[in-house]
Amino acid sequence: MKLNNLKNKIDNIAIVSIIVFIIFMLFSDEIDNLEIRNNKGITSGKILRKYYTTSGGVLEYEYTVNKIKYTGSVGVKKFIGHNNTNGCIGCEFYIYYSTKNPKKSKINLGKYNKYNRSLQLIKVE
Repeated sequence: MKLNNLKNKIDNIAIVSIIVFIIFMLFSDEIDNLEIRNNKGITSGKILRKYYTTSGGVLEYEYTVNKIKYTGSVGVKKFIGHNNTNGCIGCEFYIYYSTKNPKKSKINLGKYNKYNRSLQLIKVE
């Protein structure tokens, strides 16, 4: 009986920990979105590569602000770009970034935004 009780407590702690982690990640992403929206700079960037994690595909992109190169990434579903590469490798897209902290950025994939798996609360123009 005590063993089942302990197991239930551990299960409950694990579930609560996962929920807290998800809320933290959403809140953190929303803070970044607000910062970018309120201090928005726009530049162009290039998709460098696509790789896979346990949660799916990720595009890594590079952009330059004030002669400093930055990289960002975005989770995506599988798609073939207009240049016939998986994920538009080598293609240029608009990058929105925070002028206060250019490391914080979001990519505008244009007609491919529908494949974006990330939370994007920035108005895409």
